[in-house]
Amino acid sequence: MRQVLLEQLTEEAFEPFGHVVSHTGAGRRSMIATDHVAGGRPLLWLARVGEEPRCPLTFKTLERHPYSSQSFIPRGNFPHLVVVALGTAGEPDIATLRGFLASGSQGVTYARNCWHLGLVPLVAPSEFVVSMVETDDPDQTVMADLADECAVLFPAPESEDGAREMECALSGQNRVPLHGLGKK
Repeated sequence: MRQVLLEQLTEEAFEPFGHVVSHTGAGRRSMIATDHVAGGRPLLWLARVGEEPRCPLTFKTLERHPYSSQSFIPRGNFPHLVVVALGTAGEPDIATLRGFLASGSQGVTYARNCWHLGLVPLVAPSEFVVSMVETDDPDQTVMADLADECAVLFPAPESEDGAREMECALSGQNRVPLHGLGKK
């Protein structure tokens, strides 16, 4: 099983995969970059996730969108996972697989053709604003099954000297550790 260690979501770390969506604090607006083929129809919708992920979080499928970037913007202050990979049009390059922990003030815009996991909030129920462009082509969303199952790993908490606090989001018998990553 391939393991993906989460890291804090930053613009620099996420740059090969798209853009981090957050307000810079300057001015009234913070524009969100998008990329799509000409002639597409803009779509904007609310997506609701009713369950927290089970721990350990494992996955074997990623998706991409060949005609449009796609934005996921949380509606609320809750942490969520962002898992991405580069690749060809045919399949993800597992060697480039990365996982990020996003704070509730961060969304993402996946670049066109960026392989990614679907919505994974760590608190449920949760809602996201989702935006992309639709064309008349039949393959708006391309799914790829990975050769091996992958597991998302949370980093171990640092010692008391590291000044990170340990939190847990509990859902029944599920336990999702959050080690202060992605907080602002």
